Amino acid sequence: MIREMGDALGAPVSAAATRTMCGGARVVLSVRMAVPEFDGRVEYSGVVDFDSDRCRLEGDSYVADETAPQSTILDGPTTYTLEPDGRWTFTRGAAGTRGMLHPSGLLDALVNAQTSAVQSGERSVQLSLDYDVLNAAADVGLAPEWESTAIAQLSPSRRIAHVTLMRRSLKDPDAGIYVDCAISEPAEVGVIDLPPTEKTISLAAKIEQGHGQPGA
Repeated sequence: MIREMGDALGAPVSAAATRTMCGGARVVLSVRMAVPEFDGRVEYSGVVDFDSDRCRLEGDSYVADETAPQSTILDGPTTYTLEPDGRWTFTRGAAGTRGMLHPSGLLDALVNAQTSAVQSGERSVQLSLDYDVLNAAADVGLAPEWESTAIAQLSPSRRIAHVTLMRRSLKDPDAGIYVDCAISEPAEVGVIDLPPTEKTISLAAKIEQGHGQPGA
């Protein structure tokens, strides 16, 4: 049964998200993308240090019949991705933004972007989210035709145990992006190091290099 209770439900979710964003935690995260000409998913596990705003994820991508290993490090607005050649490509958003995979970004949405809340389970709440707030917080911005909702599950300790962010196209009912993240109770995660500078290259520079190759 789903009951509408507005702020009576939204406020505890916001407080739980704020409480969760402290110290470290283990995470299990999956992303499913169904957009024109692309349908695939990535499944990760890793750790997040909310205090340093860093997260390290390892997993596999599944696109068509191909599986490939994935390694990602998130550092605030910067996302590093390990390439087969051993280099890390990176993209960097504006200060204060975060990439789609960052657990802090998912939790921030629960704090800052709520427009309505309905109870969807014993400890779960479904939220409608404000486009302008999410767009301002995204490292690469959002297409205007996307509508975002989230389902947050609270733990007995009044933290966020699980959050699912759903972005659906208003133009194409079959198109969507779904980010699902399970967050453990507080855990020691150690220091999350960034890739060595000499092994990093911006994604734009790598693409430019590729265009300059013979036959590109």
